[in-house]
Amino acid sequence: MSRKESESAEWLIAHIILANVAFLQNDNNTAHSHIDEAIEIAEKLAQHGTDYNSPNISKFAKIVFSIEGKREQILFPIINGILISPILRLEELAGEDKKIAKAMKLKEVSISYFKLRFHIGELISALRDAKNADSSEQFAISMGNSMVESFKDEFKPDDLLDVANDNFMLARNMISTGNPPVAILALQNAERSLETYSKGDLDKSHRERVQKLKKEVGAITTAISRKSS
Repeated sequence: MSRKESESAEWLIAHIILANVAFLQNDNNTAHSHIDEAIEIAEKLAQHGTDYNSPNISKFAKIVFSIEGKREQILFPIINGILISPILRLEELAGEDKKIAKAMKLKEVSISYFKLRFHIGELISALRDAKNADSSEQFAISMGNSMVESFKDEFKPDDLLDVANDNFMLARNMISTGNPPVAILALQNAERSLETYSKGDLDKSHRERVQKLKKEVGAITTAISRKSS
């Protein structure tokens, strides 16, 4: 399986996630545009087989939040090092519902790793049905279990340096979109991963990489703190 196919599958999942976000924001036109994009990609993938099983690991930013004490989470894909997210702040998920927006509390941020796998025909059928949806609830009903296999098993990377790098990258993405609270949590994740990793038996080049990343994490954390003070 080519990297191009893997990237296409990542964009397929991205459009499905973005459609759901658009429905949450009551932006049905944008949601249906993402559904159309997802169908087009899925139909192209179907030319290579009925089942998609990626040998590659795909990355997602997992945002955990609470609404009036109820814990919720949402995944946003990271493709080629870029976070694919239509929102700048968590509250935007509530659309025009100011009460819900005010009740949203950010809890955790992390990088999740999955190997995407799904039955393409089933997914296409679900997406075509979803074209009739006009809410996030109807969209969820239409999609059913078509993506369950993709997110069934989360992988835990062995290389904590890679995890630190991924969280650092996420933090930079969040800073560029003006979202310091999420960036801080990602930087804290990076710092913890680096601390654990540095306790291992490292050669000179790896120690230098760790020290360099630690300095970059510290510099950005300090810059955010100064701006917010």
